[in-house]
Amino acid sequence: MAKGEDSVNPIQGEFFASEEIGDLSEILIREAIQNSLDARIDKNGLAELTISYKRSRFKYAELLEEDGFFSGLIKHLKAKNNGLRLEKLPDTSEIVDYLVIEDFGTLGLNGDPEYDDDENPIPEDTNEFYDFFFFWRNIGRSGKKDGLGSWGLGKHVFPAASRINTYFGLTCRSEDGRKLLMGKSILKIHHHDGQKYAPYGYFGQTKEDGFFCTPFDTPQRLNAFTDCFNICRNDEPGLSVVIPFPKIELKEPKPLVESVLRDYFYPVIRGRLKVTVRFDDFENITLSSETIKSVAQEYLTDDEMLLKTIDLAIWSSSIGEKQIHALDAPDLYKIPASSDISIPDSLLSDIRQALQQSGRVLVRVPVRVKTKDGVPERGEFDICFTQTDISKCIPAKYIRQGIDVKNANNHKKLDAGCIALVEVHDPLLGKLLRISEPPAHDRWEQRNNEDLLESYDRGGKTIGFVKNAPHEIWRRISRKNLEKNRELLRDIFHLDINDLESGKKKVPDKKKKPDIDPQRFDPPTPKTRMVRTYKTESGFTVCNDTNATHVPKAIKISAAYRVPAGNHLQKYNPLDFRLNCDPIEIDNSGVEIVSCSENILALNVINPEFEIKVTGFDANRDLVVQVVAEKEGDDDQEV
Repeated sequence: MAKGEDSVNPIQGEFFASEEIGDLSEILIREAIQNSLDARIDKNGLAELTISYKRSRFKYAELLEEDGFFSGLIKHLKAKNNGLRLEKLPDTSEIVDYLVIEDFGTLGLNGDPEYDDDENPIPEDTNEFYDFFFFWRNIGRSGKKDGLGSWGLGKHVFPAASRINTYFGLTCRSEDGRKLLMGKSILKIHHHDGQKYAPYGYFGQTKEDGFFCTPFDTPQRLNAFTDCFNICRNDEPGLSVVIPFPKIELKEPKPLVESVLRDYFYPVIRGRLKVTVRFDDFENITLSSETIKSVAQEYLTDDEMLLKTIDLAIWSSSIGEKQIHALDAPDLYKIPASSDISIPDSLLSDIRQALQQSGRVLVRVPVRVKTKDGVPERGEFDICFTQTDISKCIPAKYIRQGIDVKNANNHKKLDAGCIALVEVHDPLLGKLLRISEPPAHDRWEQRNNEDLLESYDRGGKTIGFVKNAPHEIWRRISRKNLEKNRELLRDIFHLDINDLESGKKKVPDKKKKPDIDPQRFDPPTPKTRMVRTYKTESGFTVCNDTNATHVPKAIKISAAYRVPAGNHLQKYNPLDFRLNCDPIEIDNSGVEIVSCSENILALNVINPEFEIKVTGFDANRDLVVQVVAEKEGDDDQEV
């Protein structure tokens, strides 16, 4: 590093360290496929990926030699405080294993490979390609204007997947057919032999200054690399990424196949993506629109809801326009709100009938989209619904132009057994949603997003509309008809009059009751509650009533989430929660717990001043709580 240069370690890995994003295989698949879908030659065409795990015929020590692909790297890998753990590094006697991710039907890394933006910044309105620059020389910015991702950080999952934080890229470019090879290693700032080194090291040809690195393009180098790492690419445009010494979790196909199914089932179903997984010692696995159902049934045996979601997506890809139930256009000069969704009675009847007949229905929802300086325009998205017999509540699944935005509205769940798949194909709405996404593209941020605030008028309201629409529409669809249908009930509850003990109606006693002298009547003493129940952020509190004249001997507490119809407590579902299991927590004083099972808590009162705090419930669902004080009377409350 030059004297006086700021000492700044890489932080981009932190964007992918969060547990909520997923494990390494999921992040790797997510970013690799996203890049390939963005780089398709035909934006509506097919991108093909091959993911291979192989073992080289070379030992690590052989590739550390001069002119080897790891030449000069070992001193940096073993330097102190470089961010790597020495005991985790491969031994020089190890055979080099590696992961290769190759895409086909894509553009490759176009643009000037020697471009540097120090003197000539990239114009914002340019149509020229700068893919090579953004992939190799840029951090935190992206050249994608209309792609699926836009942060320019995803590529850094490649070194994070390697035990030596290193990766190579061989590209064949669509613009000129040139093949170019480079590599990169990302460590922390470190020292060796009294010299300070920057975090980013390159594999390539250096210019006269000894710093600026350009890619290899000689046939000798390219052929040696292709031979060493068994690259499938010939002259087809695209990119081949090699990750040497992949981490242990990437050495089996199952996690990678499951990640493709979970995150990219939608573009596979739609014929925009085909993935082949090839691992030594395992059979090849191909995920395509023809095979995805059978592969999902083999690999997702423990996730019945996702299997049914995939079935729903397959169905939605095959229906015609006549099977789409489109809502009326909204007032484009009104701020979007899901509570304003209008569904005429005739259309609602058609939707219910379609759901009853086929078990599935697709509703097309229009929404207002307005840029800061533009006029309001109509965007739209589709919602597919199906009702299953699974007694489990899950959130709606949101797909934005092929990307599964997995935490878009995770805290808000639908009714038990209901599956909703939100599909955003519209580029107008898709662009707004993409701007609101963080680097992992796993959620939509309605607030505190400068790009969204600067680009769109009430963009957060539009996002809120998209998030809440499936819940509001399903509420309308599933709302019970409150009018009595006597002909319907007749088939269910009909009793013949001759089967009754008596067909006579009870006649009320018309005898006049004696008058009560108000002077001689002692009114009953008003009933005082012995306990009080209070709602808290994630549960409830039961305590003694300070105004009570009696103290209960025992208390029985029952709880359940509210259901659309029927007795809430009788329809309690153990899959919702168990009072004796996580995440439910019980904190008490002045009582002793007699029993705690499922949704019932029984206690004996040992102190007149008592308190029971129960927390850990889903704050987004209505909780019904019944508190019964033994012998002294009942005290039922809803929280």
